[in-house]
Amino acid sequence: MVYNNSLILTYNYAYGGATINASLVAPYEPTVLSLIDQVNEFMGQAASKPASAPWTSENALFSVWIGINDIGNSYYQSGDRDA
Repeated sequence: MVYNNSLILTYNYAYGGATINASLVAPYEPTVLSLIDQVNEFMGQAASKPASAPWTSENALFSVWIGINDIGNSYYQSGDRDA
């Protein structure tokens, strides 16, 4: 049997429980980075294609998943619901 031995590099910037913008809806823990923070991490690290992340438009796949943590967190946290 022959298996594919290709090198596959993966970079995961996701945080479970993240909100879109922590200044609007705080995450459940202060260590959880918001989607904005996650994108900024990518921009400061792999986006510039350093030697440790030699991706090209020909061999890269990017995926973004946004859940409903903003709704859940804003429901149980205190604050102005009309805002």
